[in-house]
Amino acid sequence: MQVQITDNKVLCKFPYNPILINQVNKEGLGMRWNKARKFWHHDLTIPFAKAFINEFPDEAPEELHEIVKIPDVQNWESSPYLMQHQKEGAEFALTHPRHGFFWDTGTGKTIHGLEIYKQKGVKTLVVCPLSIIENAWIEDAEKFCPEINIINLWDLKRKSTSRSGKMRYQKALESCDIAVINFDRFRIMRKELQDVGFKMLIIDESSKMKNSKAKTTKELIKFADTILFVYLFSGTPAPNSELEYYSQVRILDQSILSSSFYAFRNRYFIQKGFGGFTWEMNPEMRQDFLNKLATVSSVIRKHDVLDLPEKTINIRQVFLSKAEMSAYREMEKHMLLEIGDSEVLAANAAVKVMKLREGTSGFFIDEDGEVISTGISKLEELTELLEEIGKHQVVIWTNFHHEAESICTILQGQAETFARADGTINQDKKNQAIKDFKAGNVQYLIGHPASIGHGITLTNCSYMIYFSLSYSYELQSQSQDRIYRKGQHNACSYYYLVVPGTIDMAIVRALKSKKKITEEVFNYIKGRGL
Repeated sequence: MQVQITDNKVLCKFPYNPILINQVNKEGLGMRWNKARKFWHHDLTIPFAKAFINEFPDEAPEELHEIVKIPDVQNWESSPYLMQHQKEGAEFALTHPRHGFFWDTGTGKTIHGLEIYKQKGVKTLVVCPLSIIENAWIEDAEKFCPEINIINLWDLKRKSTSRSGKMRYQKALESCDIAVINFDRFRIMRKELQDVGFKMLIIDESSKMKNSKAKTTKELIKFADTILFVYLFSGTPAPNSELEYYSQVRILDQSILSSSFYAFRNRYFIQKGFGGFTWEMNPEMRQDFLNKLATVSSVIRKHDVLDLPEKTINIRQVFLSKAEMSAYREMEKHMLLEIGDSEVLAANAAVKVMKLREGTSGFFIDEDGEVISTGISKLEELTELLEEIGKHQVVIWTNFHHEAESICTILQGQAETFARADGTINQDKKNQAIKDFKAGNVQYLIGHPASIGHGITLTNCSYMIYFSLSYSYELQSQSQDRIYRKGQHNACSYYYLVVPGTIDMAIVRALKSKKKITEEVFNYIKGRGL
């Protein structure tokens, strides 16, 4: 085999050999065949260099070995405030430059990430949800390692419209140790950030990469392919299906699950369901999949490393009025007729059925976007529950703007006691709402799990109410853990307002089903991880 590196590409020639072809083609190392010049080629990236060395250790030129060489860490000692699993995780990172730390929320992933930075001492980019830039990364850095120069890149960029703003932005970007940016802004800025000199990438809540076709996922992979140190953090990396692991594993090592998503899917999954629209793991391939996943990831479960208080789940049944139930059944009948026996994509059917959630909360939104109120039974139940809870702080989760507005209305008489944090509120006001809630200045925080459901610590509170639910197990799990994490000393109580005999109970069953899938994968990796 002849191997040559030129123009940031790896070229490979060898006499015709079907076995070698299978090793290097798109289902193997991902190399492409140049028919005119008779060679195989691939961009020179860090994951490819590592994969080529693993596949052909005797053929790999020295340049490839240099690309993946791990620099020696000098004078690093673990910080005294680390928990044992955080210390072990940092020590593990000494010899593993690319790894997925799939740790439960509340186990201290942010502090762990800051420790890895202190260990490597290289310019680092953190990509995470917007809601946790200030309330997790900046806050923890200021508390535990104030010597680190960490910047909110999203905030600086949006303020860089003037000449002086652009100068401050550029200076901060050049001089920072760690820059933190949200996923959407990263997607836009990837090419600009590529030339800044980052040596380490941390992706916090890597489940945001679960869609391998998404533009953000593709941009993250392009960026990571030039970075030696890449670490993924997530408590629920694949909340819906094992298919969602693919792009996260690809960013760490492109040779483990194939360089092609479709080759991976065809190898490990089989088509199921009406019309073959769903894919399920092939039972005969599960062990092979789990073995490979365990080589690049490790799992820590909260109950194994934290001494947490009791956690109580309370299903609070809400009985709709006759008018509300009549309206709900009419909408249900309409939805079922629309779906009928026709071939409807699962996603479209889900959208239709999920509209029934509005009905259990006492309203429907018509085709013109107007709200049609059917009753206030769930609001009345919420009011009674808040009276029972008394003077304690409470997080109230909603899924629709109208729900949040209705709750704010019933609390208007005590306006100083609540704050709202969802998609209708700008980020500065959301950050302020969270700070006020943490400081005890407001009693109720009304939020949407997609807005503040990741990475934020609210252990000042031990009560949580779900006014409504979505099908997302990820959002469900993440939102629960805002109060159930390190630093919580009180028993935590969760209340779910559900209407029996309606879509609410179907959602509860779906969430339980998705949890089963996640647990099965996690329990296996846990036994093979750190």
